Amino acid sequence: MISDRPPVRLSADDFFARHYARLSGWLNRFAHAQHAVKHAAPASRSQAMAEVVSLGNQIVVESLAIVCGEPADVGRGNARDFFGAAGRLRDAMRQSGDAHQVAASEALGVHLDYFHRHVPDHQLDTSCDHEPQSIYVREAVLNGVAVLANQVLNTYQWSCPDPRLSRTFFDTATTEASLSPKARLILEDVKSLQGWCSPQKALLLYSLVREHKPAKVVEIGIYGGRSIVPIAAALKDNAAGEVWGIETWSGSAATAYRTGIANDFWWMNIDFTKIKGDFLDFVLRHDLHDTIRVIEAPSDRCGGLFDRIDMLHIDGNHSMYGAAQDVVNFVSKVPAGGIVVYDDINWPSTAAGLDILRDTCRLLHVVTAFGSDTEPGCAAFMKV
Repeated sequence: MISDRPPVRLSADDFFARHYARLSGWLNRFAHAQHAVKHAAPASRSQAMAEVVSLGNQIVVESLAIVCGEPADVGRGNARDFFGAAGRLRDAMRQSGDAHQVAASEALGVHLDYFHRHVPDHQLDTSCDHEPQSIYVREAVLNGVAVLANQVLNTYQWSCPDPRLSRTFFDTATTEASLSPKARLILEDVKSLQGWCSPQKALLLYSLVREHKPAKVVEIGIYGGRSIVPIAAALKDNAAGEVWGIETWSGSAATAYRTGIANDFWWMNIDFTKIKGDFLDFVLRHDLHDTIRVIEAPSDRCGGLFDRIDMLHIDGNHSMYGAAQDVVNFVSKVPAGGIVVYDDINWPSTAAGLDILRDTCRLLHVVTAFGSDTEPGCAAFMKV
């Protein structure tokens, strides 16, 4: 049952976190089911209609939960359930005080009233089985769902703030004060390794792991180890979890996709053997070998290795194609509530990957770029 309390406008964050995934799937299936009814043979049309009505009922009931702020019973999902739920939704939207919902209630009411004028209540239970009643059912359900999609659900626009415009940065003071003695030693010593992970970013990574307690972390782009080590130190302090680092330590792999002549030339002249050796020696010296797992391979070959990633750090190939490819291949493995950290947001070539993240995540924190006090460089998100 739906509460009689006045409806409360749901925030966009709550809509996308709690309702969007289900609604998106149902709307997609609803569109296919509508198409199937149009082309169904007479013998199977009743069954196809039942699928349309059932999906329409789920969409209406979920919309009721959005408007009224609490779950509703889907019932059996038949025509009587659909029109009962749609009537309650119309009344709830009419009372909401929200201009979009009031307008939607009027539009929905037009379709419901038209249906009820042509199909009496005693025919509802068999309305999907016979024409012309089934035609009225299909049109009413289709038009009702279209009203909800266009006038209610579409008012929730996802707008993750652009971290490149941020001038409010992650406050490291609390995290720094909470470091364990072991972690403090490791984070001080990690500065001796090669790389561009600043102390501020290291503290952000440590803080995210300590707060969200991920069981499986994946980092794309180890290089000298300055970012995977703070992650491992936090996992050690959590006494649980492991981090998988993906790295090639190869100039040819680093330049597989173009970033720029000077940048590519620089990567081709790196002493990767020494950088890799220094990192592995550091791991052994600080007893991190049971927490850090290394996959020495291009990231585009590794996406299938993981079914679930609780926290993902993307700091690999910075070409337009390579960065976006890492987002596409790996962010899909991060569940709602999981953490994604994306580095070097100030690079033009990482913009495509960043835009994909902004469409699927909520911004948590931003830290400055390496060597800067004012320019955003790394952003942390929560998957929605």
